Amino acid sequence: MGLEIEKKFLLPGFYSFLSLYKPCEIEQAYISFDPVIRIRKADDSYILTYKSSGLLCRKEYNIDIDEREFSNLSRKVEGTYIKKKRYKLKLIEFLEKYLETDCTDGSKKEEIKSYIRTYRAEYADLFVETDIFEGDLAGLILAEIEFDNIELARSFTAPSCLGREVTDDKKYQNSNMARQKV
Repeated sequence: MGLEIEKKFLLPGFYSFLSLYKPCEIEQAYISFDPVIRIRKADDSYILTYKSSGLLCRKEYNIDIDEREFSNLSRKVEGTYIKKKRYKLKLIEFLEKYLETDCTDGSKKEEIKSYIRTYRAEYADLFVETDIFEGDLAGLILAEIEFDNIELARSFTAPSCLGREVTDDKKYQNSNMARQKV
């Protein structure tokens, strides 16, 4: 058992620097919405996941399964499949690449440079997982940052280029998006 502690952000658009990286191809669906039981294919891996209720923090159990088990469980799916490409970068690398390629506003550049100077050490181990959704959810781009503890998550100061925080908005939970379109 583990705890998933994460904040979600609605990115304002696709950042071109992401195309320099190879994404993980993800396809996932839900066997149950309450409790949340998900099956996921991530590249060549298959995972069965249970998640408790919650937004910022919740219990999470992951079990590796094989392709045959994934296929069998796929017949029990509720709702629609979610397909997305996931790019995973360290937060500071994400911001540095953003500065190099996508940030054209002078005052925003200074803000991001200041952010990097201020938080480089404190946030050195944080990753940004950027999900580019496909199919019915095409156009939706979410960024998630996972934390080791709730205190760091609560004190986290997000850079403006991550967009609006949607951690507390249930409609951006993948399980809810599989139930209905955002």
